[in-house]
Amino acid sequence: MLIRRRTLPYVLLVSPPPCYQQSCVTPLKASAEKGYEDQPQKIKSSRYFGTGVLFLMAFAILVLLAPIMPFHDDWWYLTAPNVDFTWRDLLPGKSFWRPFDALFGGFLGMVPSWFPWANKVAIALAHVLNVWMTDRVLYQLRKNDPIIKEQRFLVLGVVAFSSAGISALVNTDTINQVWCITLGLCGTFLMLKDSRKVYTISTVICFFISLLIKESGVAWLAVAPLLGYIRARDFKVFCYRAFAGAVILGVYFAMRFALRGNMVLSGDEYYAISFEPMKMAYNFVVGTVMGWTAVDGLAFFTSKYILFGITVVLSIAGWLLLMMAAVQSDLRENIRRIFIGLIIILSFVAPHCFFKHFHPAELHLYSVVIGVSLLAGCVKFSKLQCGGVVMGTSCLIILFCIGWVDKITEIYGRSARLRDVMVKIAESGVNVDEPLILVVKDEPLLRCYSVFSQSVIHGLGKNTALRSLNGWRESKAIVVTRKTLPSISDDTKVIHLD
Repeated sequence: MLIRRRTLPYVLLVSPPPCYQQSCVTPLKASAEKGYEDQPQKIKSSRYFGTGVLFLMAFAILVLLAPIMPFHDDWWYLTAPNVDFTWRDLLPGKSFWRPFDALFGGFLGMVPSWFPWANKVAIALAHVLNVWMTDRVLYQLRKNDPIIKEQRFLVLGVVAFSSAGISALVNTDTINQVWCITLGLCGTFLMLKDSRKVYTISTVICFFISLLIKESGVAWLAVAPLLGYIRARDFKVFCYRAFAGAVILGVYFAMRFALRGNMVLSGDEYYAISFEPMKMAYNFVVGTVMGWTAVDGLAFFTSKYILFGITVVLSIAGWLLLMMAAVQSDLRENIRRIFIGLIIILSFVAPHCFFKHFHPAELHLYSVVIGVSLLAGCVKFSKLQCGGVVMGTSCLIILFCIGWVDKITEIYGRSARLRDVMVKIAESGVNVDEPLILVVKDEPLLRCYSVFSQSVIHGLGKNTALRSLNGWRESKAIVVTRKTLPSISDDTKVIHLD
């Protein structure tokens, strides 16, 4: 028996019944439309809030850096005012090629009064941009696998408040260090965001500029392909990106040697390159441990052993809690990501391992901290392990705060002493362009630790600080202490400042 299917009128096929429109569709549609209208406003307000936080952070950093004087090589490095700037200053030197530093020094040579404020603004701006760009890179890296908010706070806290971060901020010659990272992060972000030709060209430009800013930018040529491999396990794309990085490096060295550049492979120069296994191993261990643990090394050098012990305990506890949370989340995947993350950290440490006399200080490990933060952002934490992530992050933030307070307190004292000496020299009315000896009072013997523990004599940068009182030209006066006062002839002018 055939059953005829009942067909509905055409009007009912194209529109629901009036009662259904009034009772069901209208409220849902109104609710959806309201949600879509609110969503752009929420995103817009979130962007405004994030931008405001970044500006506030930059302002706070500048206020923090205001009382800090330039120290030692800050007075004579390329980023100090160069009143005799010529275009030949942009050519490669024996040990390094940093044309952007030379340009910055030439610019300050036209407005010497901007030193060191222009340096501090540039460094603070780059540091804030690095915090933001790290967040953007991790967003692209974990686009299909969003990170939990506790993990995001961990990553941004490591970048913003690390021990290497404060060391880079208080130096006025670390513009190359922070901006090298900024361009590397920008290139990595563009690479992860899109593979179209415009993005690819922009990525290559960013990496090449990063390499020109500082030689350690070479690390990004290895780090960026590794990060891309974490997001998408495409070995063919990884090889293509690695080959492109090798081409960029080849172009860099071709330009460097074509422009009269040469590298010091031997000799006693401070930045002479060396492939001695023991020296390379020492630099590698020092760079990795200092960049990873973030303990307060200044406390050890200034005999604050209890404070140093507290930071060691906090560092170990913080990273152990985070490792336990990672193991209990997704062990197999996290092992793969941690392995690649360790290679990324080694890539950042490697450029500092091939020097004969130089060993990496905290400020040189700023890039290593970026690698540690990227590793922390790559690891997968489940929501069930939020407690462990919060506890581990809290230990590290407390550790960073202790280091900041200790180092800022120490460098403020050193800056005040150096400023007093410079003011006394300026107020004495002496002509530093004449051969004379300026004597300051003796100081206790200090174990030099970066810029945080330096004597006045060392802080004056081999008397190059006196150039700031002589129109940034070489001065003939020298500053000594009573104990280091050399034997002088009767016609030598000696002025005691203390």
